[in-house]
Amino acid sequence: MWATFGEALKFLRKRARLTQDELGRAVGYSREQIARLESGNRLPDLAVVAALFAPALGLDDDAATIAHLLQLAGLAKHSQHEITITRTVHKRVQITEIIEESSA
Repeated sequence: MWATFGEALKFLRKRARLTQDELGRAVGYSREQIARLESGNRLPDLAVVAALFAPALGLDDDAATIAHLLQLAGLAKHSQHEITITRTVHKRVQITEIIEESSA
């Protein structure tokens, strides 16, 4: 079978004939989030995998594959791999111009 959650997810997505974008829409993730899961740069959420990914990948009747996928997700969550998490802060600044009328 597969060595990592990302490998399993990619294989199962392709077997279901879904693009990253299509799978993302089915589970409420972006294409980028799916790509990060497949590459191992994002940790899987076990509850989301069981509730959303398994049905989206057509695994409802395949308990063994679901169990293996969840096992790999659990291993990824508890692995010692370093994962870089970046956060971007966007600030919106509103500039208001005050025009004073001069009394002439």
